[in-house]
Amino acid sequence: MIPSAEALRAMASKILGFSGAEEALVRLGAERRGNTRFANNGITTAGSAEDLTVTVVSVFGKRHGAARTNVTDEASLARVVRRSEELARLSPEDPEWMPVLPPQTYLKTQGIDSALDDLGPEARASRIAALTERSKSKGLLSSGFFEHSSSATALASSASLFAYSARTDGSFSTTARTRDGAGSGWAGLDFGRLIDLDAQRLGRSAMEKAARSASPKELPPGKYTVILEPQAVADLLGSLALSLEARSADEGRSVFSRPGGGTRIGEKMLSEKVDLISDPTAAGLSGVLFDEDGLPAQRITWFDRGVLRHLQMSRYWARKTANRSTGPVANLILPGGTDTVEEMVRTAERAILVTRFWYIRFVDPQTLLLTGITRDGTFLVEHGKIAHAVRNFRFNESPITVLKNVEMISAPRQVAGGPIPMAMPALRSREFTFSSVSQAV
Repeated sequence: MIPSAEALRAMASKILGFSGAEEALVRLGAERRGNTRFANNGITTAGSAEDLTVTVVSVFGKRHGAARTNVTDEASLARVVRRSEELARLSPEDPEWMPVLPPQTYLKTQGIDSALDDLGPEARASRIAALTERSKSKGLLSSGFFEHSSSATALASSASLFAYSARTDGSFSTTARTRDGAGSGWAGLDFGRLIDLDAQRLGRSAMEKAARSASPKELPPGKYTVILEPQAVADLLGSLALSLEARSADEGRSVFSRPGGGTRIGEKMLSEKVDLISDPTAAGLSGVLFDEDGLPAQRITWFDRGVLRHLQMSRYWARKTANRSTGPVANLILPGGTDTVEEMVRTAERAILVTRFWYIRFVDPQTLLLTGITRDGTFLVEHGKIAHAVRNFRFNESPITVLKNVEMISAPRQVAGGPIPMAMPALRSREFTFSSVSQAV
């Protein structure tokens, strides 16, 4: 069972009682997780783990040191405090160190989903078995990974801060292949509530993509109108989520830097169809409720009708620039519109339909130019219909350009594999740059 707020408060209080530092911060993290892996239509491994980690940060002036343990008897807790104090005294002064926080006010999130918290290996196996039986009947090979966790995080400081957050997280992904390896499909989902997972629907989607993507035809690279499914949008915008930082923009290192100095806050950078927000209270999308210092996550509108409104501001950078700190980016939601993928296809004269992107890397952080390849289902759309599968492409494109050139946009849904929980729509965007053809399936 995940420890209650009262149990972690008592442990943190005991640890702070051992401290002789000028300031101290205790971070407690309890987690229980389980997973099942499957390949070639059969379960291959299953596992579970449970842990409680204790991190102590001790501070003398601007010198600080941290030590960690997962042994929680009284002697070990006292020892980890002494170790953190020894390290703090040996450390050089940190000019950017901020004092530990006093009590804060936090938003209320969904917390623990009891159905997901109670999930065991048998329940995971039954969902996977139903999927793999269907795969066998279709003459396909399905593989994937199903994992979930229940966790609690607590922070306590010598300035009387106490913060507690408990949550459940799950992730399910599956890849289906034709037996000759010529066709491949994928589907996946990250979720905080078990009710949001429909493993059979994901399995059917991956199998349909696998069968449909066999025998692809090659198209020349170039600029194409693209119809990006929600996972493909998330794959691009995960990098944008990591770039929403005020300091790098102020220092001229970001796509959000204004030429000549300052940030691009207030500038229209994207299509008017595009808003981009974070909401820690969004159902099924609960991310971190506070950062490692205990600073609360907030509801924030990053982009409003294409205009940049805010950038993530750390405590240190907020003090240095006389601004307010924003707290962490809890999740990322693109609220989207009312179009559907079917309408995007039906109204397209010529476009490339992309299931997802893979192996994405930064090319130029100052323009947010990314490179990667399409994967697991890439199709040519002509005259309002999916004409045939095409060989995968390598792309060189910026999500800023993609969101600037949006033509149509659907309602968002939860996706998989992002650096934070995300809900993204499908969208149609013009002039997407495919730089070369990839022979990868």
